[in-house]
Formats: sequence, structure tokens, C-alpha cells
Amino acid sequence: MAADAERFLHQAKGAGSQPLGSTGWLQRAGLSIRKASDAQHLEAIALAYATYVRISASPLRAALMAELETLSGRKRSRTTHDLHLIVERFV
Repeated sequence: MAADAERFLHQAKGAGSQPLGSTGWLQRAGLSIRKASDAQHLEAIALAYATYVRISASPLRAALMAELETLSGRKRSRTTHDLHLIVERFV
């Protein structure tokens, strides 16, 4: 599944080729999808899920999610899932 996510990210936005050391690429990707058609909305959801799979497989997952939480400006509760924060960036 991780290989499929990498392939999808690479084809969709070139994000698969970006290093996972920072969420800067994730922030830029989220900013580019604001007003979207239904098709673009579905693509954004697929992109968010592929990003989730990629981050979940990374040894830097905790650091990336902490940085993403900071970028979101929201306090994370104990029930907030990583996928929720990622989808929030894309949709």
C-alpha cells in the first residue's frame, strides 16, 4: 500500500519525490486546493489519504504530525486521528 501511495503522490503533484523532513510541501499542497470542483475535491481526498499512508510509514511520523498540528493552529485532542489533520490541510 505504501508503494501505491508513493506512486500516486508522485503522479498527482510530485509530492512523492519530496523528502519527509518537513511538512512544507504538505502546506504548499494544501494551499493550492481551495476552490475545487467535485473531481478536484475527490482528487484532494485521494491525495490526503496517500499522504497519510506515506507519513504513517515514515520513522519521522511523530515529528511530522507535531509540525502539522502546529500548522493547523488547532489543539489536538486524544481522539484526533492523524488522517483528520492531513485531510484538513487538503480539503
